[in-house]
Amino acid sequence: MKDNNIFDFVRYGLSVETSKNITIDGNWLFDVNSRHLTAGTAGDPVGGILGCANKNQDRCVNVKIINNIVAGVEASTVDTTGYSVMGHECDNYNHLSFKDNIAHSI
Repeated sequence: MKDNNIFDFVRYGLSVETSKNITIDGNWLFDVNSRHLTAGTAGDPVGGILGCANKNQDRCVNVKIINNIVAGVEASTVDTTGYSVMGHECDNYNHLSFKDNIAHSI
């Protein structure tokens, strides 16, 4: 997915789950809105781009998120994020899968 304008979504702008060999590069994602739900002390997370980081035990291989801009994510009652991605093994920088991204107006 390269060089797209993605806008006007509710809860998540783009969410990758259980995938392999996907590159999200050079996209402009904006205007992600909250559903305004609450249940006791829990809320409803909102995010711009989620890369294999939404579900526990999600399995992803070779997913790259590079050179993207996320803006205009409406604040939720709990977690609000521009990006949420899988981590990497400590001290292993051979496969940089998340780099050169910008998040603002979150």
